[in-house]
Amino acid sequence: MKVGLEFQPIQSACYIAEDHQDEEWDQLRDGIQNGSIATDEGVVHLGISTCNNPTGSEQYVKKYL
Repeated sequence: MKVGLEFQPIQSACYIAEDHQDEEWDQLRDGIQNGSIATDEGVVHLGISTCNNPTGSEQYVKKYL
């Protein structure tokens, strides 16, 4: 059923634990950016927020909250 929606990869983000990221991960995400958050010092931590609930590295969750 068509509902008039179109996928917008630029508005999407994905997350997988760093120890599972490899070349295959880069191919599978097909240009969708890794979700991340940066500290005031510019250190980047990986994760995503779904319905305002952070999922990701411990540092991502702490910074998000």
